[in-house]
Amino acid sequence: SFDIRYGEITGMFGLVGAGRTECAFSVFGADKMDEGQVYLDGKQVRFKNPAQAIREGLCYLSEDRKALGLFVDMTVKENTVAACLKSMCRYGEFLDENRIRENTENYIKELDIHPEDCRNYKVRNLSGGNQQKVLFAKWLAAKPKILIVDEPARGVDVGAKTMIHHILRQLADTGMAVWMISSELPEILGVSDRVIVMHEGHCRGILENVGLTEEDIMRTAFREEVRHE
Repeated sequence: SFDIRYGEITGMFGLVGAGRTECAFSVFGADKMDEGQVYLDGKQVRFKNPAQAIREGLCYLSEDRKALGLFVDMTVKENTVAACLKSMCRYGEFLDENRIRENTENYIKELDIHPEDCRNYKVRNLSGGNQQKVLFAKWLAAKPKILIVDEPARGVDVGAKTMIHHILRQLADTGMAVWMISSELPEILGVSDRVIVMHEGHCRGILENVGLTEEDIMRTAFREEVRHE
């Protein structure tokens, strides 16, 4: 068992095949959960589909942004509001173009998406780093309480990676619960407050990120005792 806390970045590390993404998919309602319980704010939940999870404030930024995260042949504006269309409506029925434009421009500025006038650009025409920022904008616009980010900095340059890590820290500092899945130990150690270690579909340990090393995490994955001097 493990918990994800508000105001923290909880890292989840595991090698390929450890079951990290499968675990997140089950919690998010994207895969059927065979057993176990999920509690959100003390209330037991079991989401039948991602739409239910999103309505309850749980959002999932996928590892594969092109296949599962973005509509690459649609515009930045359309992608940014894709997960929050109801809040972009007037009278509950009609999309408010002014509200959509304002929302998109705010996230372009806040996340430093380039070029600055990209609101009507197709997402496929942006760099990998800027595509990833658009994916962040899409989920942040949905106002999540808990944000699952799966390999959030994969396939982006160093500058974009640094900014993404900064965004995650800001989100946690504002009280959001961030669950970060990563196979990169430097990323896990550099960003997480606590680390959930997965191996072969099981949680092998939860470690506080205080004096934690890569060796500590790998020993935990393979059930070896962790010792600090």
